[in-house]
Amino acid sequence: YSGSFSSIQLPVLTAGLVWDDSQLKVNGTITVITQLQAWRKANFGSTADAGNSANAADPDGDGIANLMEYALGLNPNVSAGMAGKIVVDEATGHLRLSATRDPSAVGITLIVEVSGNMVDWDFAEGIDIVTEVDTPSLLVVRDLTGDGTADRRFIRIRVVADPG
Repeated sequence: YSGSFSSIQLPVLTAGLVWDDSQLKVNGTITVITQLQAWRKANFGSTADAGNSANAADPDGDGIANLMEYALGLNPNVSAGMAGKIVVDEATGHLRLSATRDPSAVGITLIVEVSGNMVDWDFAEGIDIVTEVDTPSLLVVRDLTGDGTADRRFIRIRVVADPG
């Protein structure tokens, strides 16, 4: 086809995929990318999992890797903290992790783990932890060990990119 057009109708994509039309005026291409790739492109100008845009990179130096910043809806180029995300439930003595997450951050899995020694991490639902709230914008998980039954307890959140 040669010539011009005033609009184009693109089909709806499967959840987690978006149209990248940034090259349409340059070379006429439109591609399909994942939501994570779109986030990388918006924040780093590249869809590649490499350099400053890599999942494990921390270009703002705040100690939070890019993939976690994506999951929590944080800006990977502005230093942010995790203050207030982990609290002790005074009534029960259990550790509770509360994470506000970005509902548009799809293609990832959040995993909450607990440990008594920071070496061996457990995450069995109903045995080690209980999920109290699990919505697209909020995750609240409580450690089932508490009430002085353990000398030390630790809780953490991990994020992994779904395969594909």
